[in-house]
Amino acid sequence: MGLFEYVAGGLTLLSFVYCFVFVDAKGKGIPAMGKRLIYQRIPAAFKAAIRMLPCGDNMIWFVERTQSYVCFEANPAIQVFYLTLAVGGYYCYVVYGFVHIPNRYVAEYHTYIAWPAMFTCYWSYYKACSTNPGVLTNKSDKVVLERALKRYPYDELMFSQKSWCDTCQIPKPARSKHCTLCNVCCERFDHHCVWINNCVGIHNYKYFILFLVLHTMICIYGLSVGILCGLAMIDDNGLWEKTFYNAQGQKFRADIWILMNYLQTQYEMFFIVVFLCMIVTLMLLGFIGFHSYLIWSGLTTNEFTKRQSLLSWTSARLEFLKKWLKAREDKKPFKPAQRAIAKHSWGDISVDMSTEDLSKVVTAAQKQADAVKAGSTFRSKSMGEALNKIWNPNKFDIDNNPAPVSLEKASDANVRSKKTSFWGSGAEPESQEDNARSDAKKKDD
Repeated sequence: MGLFEYVAGGLTLLSFVYCFVFVDAKGKGIPAMGKRLIYQRIPAAFKAAIRMLPCGDNMIWFVERTQSYVCFEANPAIQVFYLTLAVGGYYCYVVYGFVHIPNRYVAEYHTYIAWPAMFTCYWSYYKACSTNPGVLTNKSDKVVLERALKRYPYDELMFSQKSWCDTCQIPKPARSKHCTLCNVCCERFDHHCVWINNCVGIHNYKYFILFLVLHTMICIYGLSVGILCGLAMIDDNGLWEKTFYNAQGQKFRADIWILMNYLQTQYEMFFIVVFLCMIVTLMLLGFIGFHSYLIWSGLTTNEFTKRQSLLSWTSARLEFLKKWLKAREDKKPFKPAQRAIAKHSWGDISVDMSTEDLSKVVTAAQKQADAVKAGSTFRSKSMGEALNKIWNPNKFDIDNNPAPVSLEKASDANVRSKKTSFWGSGAEPESQEDNARSDAKKKDD
C-alpha cells in the first residue's frame, strides 16, 4: 500500500469522524445529507433486503441488539479497542522504531524517556475511567445531594429548580443530567464518553482533559521522532542522490514524495504507526480546541448543545410573537394555528389572549433571547480561574445557589413542564442521543 492510499484512508477516517460527531443529520447541506445517507437510508435499505431472507427477522434482531449494546449501553468494547490501539501501537513503535535509534538526529535517551511518558498516558486514562464523575441517585448521601443542589444557581432557561428526575427520584441540580447509558444522574454533566466507558462530570473532567492533553503530547512526540528517524534514514542511505524506478521501468529523480513512499515501503510497520500518530494528533487537537473553548466560555458539552438549540428556539419564538403582535396592532387578520402556538409556547400564550398580554409576552421573550445570547452565567473571569474550578470544584464551586433547596418533589415538579423548562416547550430534546433512544427508553429525564 502506497503513501497515497494511506493519506486517502486517513482523510476518509477524519471525514467520517467529522460527520459522526459534528454534523446534525437534521440540518441542511451536503454533510447533513451524507450523514442521513450513511446512518439512515443505507441501513434502512439493508434492513429491508435482509427481511426478505428466510431468517431475516432473527438476523435483524441480532444486529440491532448488538448495535444497541455497543452504541446505547455502557460497555467496555471501546475501552478494549483503545487498549489494543494504544498498547499495540506502542509495541510496534518499540519493535520497529527503536532499532533506528540512536541516529544523527535522535539521541539514545529517547528510548528511555518514552516508557514513563507512555505509562503516564495510561495512568491518565485509568483515572478518567475509574474516578466517580459525580453520580447522584436516591441512594446518594444526603449531604452530597444537598451540596450538589447548592453548587450552581438555576437559570430557569436550561435548568429549572422544579426539575425532578423520575428515574433516580431526586431533584435535579443545575448543570446535571440523567445519563441514559449509565442510568444515573451526573453532577455538572459534560457528556458520556465511550472511550472511558464513563460519564464525564464534575469530578473526572480534569482527568479527561489530562487524558486528551497527554495523549496529544505523546502522539506529537512519536510523530516528531518518527520524522527525524526518516530524515536520518534518507541521509544515511544517500537517498537524495539516488534514482528511483517504478513498476514500468520509468526513472525518477528523488523528491520528498518519492522518498516518503520509499520509506513507507521499506519500513512499512514503523511508518504506519507514525502516520497513525499524525491522524490521532489532528483529531485530539480538535477535541482539545473545542474543550478549551468550553472551559473559557464556562460551558459543558451538554450545555453547549442545549444552548445552540435554545438560541434557535428563542429566536424563532420571538420572531413569531413579534409577527403576531404586529398583526394585532395593525388590526390585520392573523390567527396562528394551535400547532404553531404549541411549538413556540413557554406555557404563556393562547389563541384568545389579549393584545396587552401578548405585548408582555413579547417583552419577556425578548429578555429570554437576550439572556441566551449573553452567554453562560457560569463563565469565569479568567482562564486560570476556570481551570482552578475544574481541578478543585469542591473548593471553588460551592454555595453559588442562593435559593433554598429541598430533597422532596414539588407538587408541580416536572422536567418537561412548559412553565418551568425549555425542553418541554416543543423544542429539541436534551441531546441527539436522547432523541434516538426516546422510543426505546421512556426514561429521558
